[in-house]
Amino acid sequence: MNLSERIKMAREYVGLDQKGLAEKVGISQQMVSRLETGKADGSSHLIRIAQVCRVNPFWLYDESYEMVDEKSLTEEEQRHLQLFREASPKTRRAVENVYEIEKQDISPGQTRTNNNGPQERAA
Repeated sequence: MNLSERIKMAREYVGLDQKGLAEKVGISQQMVSRLETGKADGSSHLIRIAQVCRVNPFWLYDESYEMVDEKSLTEEEQRHLQLFREASPKTRRAVENVYEIEKQDISPGQTRTNNNGPQERAA
């Protein structure tokens, strides 16, 4: 996997489209597109992209590093990661399926009513 593919993967990891990443990094959507297609040198933006996408900046440069530095995860994220690692393959698939259903059920900016009453708003 090359740098441009890792930038795209990092963006998708946090659920951002190109425009969303551009706004958070402080660059144009066209620049994000050029970075993801390998048509631009993004070295001056990689640290900020890593921060926004919550990935290990070393991974952007070299995929031999871990994508996510576990020390940067919240306690809850660390707990979820540990539970996922300990889960059986069947349970992992079930979790992934629930996530995919949830992702399709509510898109950014959309509001839905939770069965318990309060509303959720997608980021």
